[in-house]
Amino acid sequence: MTILESIRSGCHYTLGNDTFLTKIRKRGLNETSEATTEVLNSRAFELAEADVMIAQIPAIRFSEGSLTVDAPDAEALRALANSVYRKHGEPEVLKKNEVQPEIRYSEW
Repeated sequence: MTILESIRSGCHYTLGNDTFLTKIRKRGLNETSEATTEVLNSRAFELAEADVMIAQIPAIRFSEGSLTVDAPDAEALRALANSVYRKHGEPEVLKKNEVQPEIRYSEW
């Protein structure tokens, strides 16, 4: 099984092939390489999986007029992806319109 096939197998929503390729390559992986145990447990692969999880969120959330449908999967995917990002010291993905708290120190 290739890296692309392995990443794609964990995706349950429709995403274009370019999305998978971009996420895989962004993390320095080659989509045609074999998905060995070492690769599957690597930082790069786990982060590519998290990137794909985040890319799935718009596919399961939609709005029309004043109605917004937000599948429970969206927040579950965000939480899972963020746990991977935290594990590897990457910034978490915020909800739309959510602002990262900022601490400012001032001189007295």
